[in-house]
Amino acid sequence: MNHQNLFNPQYDVSVQQYRAEGQFPHGANFTKEEILKLLEPVSEHHHYKKHFYPNSQTLKVFLSTGSSFTVNTLSGKVEYQGIKRRPFLFQLSFLHYNPGKYWRYFSDSFAISIIIVIITGLIMNKGDRGLFGICGIEFALGIIIPLLFLIF
Repeated sequence: MNHQNLFNPQYDVSVQQYRAEGQFPHGANFTKEEILKLLEPVSEHHHYKKHFYPNSQTLKVFLSTGSSFTVNTLSGKVEYQGIKRRPFLFQLSFLHYNPGKYWRYFSDSFAISIIIVIITGLIMNKGDRGLFGICGIEFALGIIIPLLFLIF
């Protein structure tokens, strides 16, 4: 979630542009079979969902994978935007969106457990490893560093 400005952690988006060969029907006259033939070069002919015409010279095809396919019927220019889930990062990102009430209970109880472990660790250590020794310095740094990031 912290790196969304660098790349999309959930999906890998690729764009291909090429020129399709052949004669195209003018206007909104494409048949489903003709559209499936256009989808074969990008291996998406099995994922056809529906299509529409944003204007008289553009055909836009929606695919069940979330990808899209746009054809300029005058020039034959094609733009294919392929979308694929990133295998591990998609699931991790999904957990950050709080996917259900049971996840909320689990994450809250986990946070409380971590707080208990931290507090008991601070109290149980004695001497130079206790709260008034090296552990106290680590505790103070654990509070100061995040505060510095919030302030600056």
